[in-house]
Amino acid sequence: MKNTFIFMLFLLPIVAFGQQQVPNGSFENWSGDPLAPDGWLTVNSITPDYPTYGTTRITDSYDGTYAVKLVSGKVDATPMGFPYIDTTAVVSIGVLTSQGPIYGIPFTDRPLKLSFYYKYSPGTYPTGIVDTAQVLVQLRSQNSSIGEGVMKFYGNAVTQYTYAEIPITYWNQATPDTLVIDITSSVTGFSKCDVCHFANQIGSELIIDKMEFIYTTTGINNAEQIQNFVTIYPNPASDKINLDINNTTLTELATVNIYSTTGKLIKGLTISQNHQQIDIRNLSNGIYILEVKSNEWTNKQRLIIQR
Repeated sequence: MKNTFIFMLFLLPIVAFGQQQVPNGSFENWSGDPLAPDGWLTVNSITPDYPTYGTTRITDSYDGTYAVKLVSGKVDATPMGFPYIDTTAVVSIGVLTSQGPIYGIPFTDRPLKLSFYYKYSPGTYPTGIVDTAQVLVQLRSQNSSIGEGVMKFYGNAVTQYTYAEIPITYWNQATPDTLVIDITSSVTGFSKCDVCHFANQIGSELIIDKMEFIYTTTGINNAEQIQNFVTIYPNPASDKINLDINNTTLTELATVNIYSTTGKLIKGLTISQNHQQIDIRNLSNGIYILEVKSNEWTNKQRLIIQR
């Protein structure tokens, strides 16, 4: 019974070879005035109290140097001739052209999930109103949605980086041509009014980092290739594990990260060989996620430490 339970806890590794990923998904690259993550659009230019409110770059990151922080504040487009007033902060995949913003980018793959790490803190004004933040991912074909997923955030604050996955549901078998990802600290559709009352709260805060797609591959042969791509043994382990990268030659440094099941980074190192022994004696008994990542692929497996 115990061995059966351990077997059921194993997580099949996730590997992506050459498949499209979220551009600037760790929010490392920023430019412009107001500052915005490259490849993404914000409403900072119509946020009167920016950068106190709006979409900003922070060094409290989960992965790399920066993360993106959205803090809800007043958004007012009336000075530009549009009767739009709201309370929110937004960042969306897209490009800014001389004709205006274009939301979404060319994209032709069909990922299974969108993953990321986040923190969330609801605003406190006005009192007694529950705010809702949101991450939306949508795949489109010829201007129509063929698949999407959404995650909403509300209620108690999440003060530590927490791992999240959004499953993407597809309505048909069409190949997408456009990817849209929209992140907002207060769910909104700009309201046309002079004086408005919103469920949105000034100061609601959503932090996002390390956003990337998870893919699956169908077919027995491909499934076997994925399962055997990275091998860790023994598993369960007590003091050391052996990590083997199979079916490829490691020509560059790869990153090995061990996370808790809540998404906290417990141990990290870089490797340059296809075989590596890793000391885990300083880790407590429990279940962990071991991630091996290069510039071209990512593999995740469940690691059990048992003494």
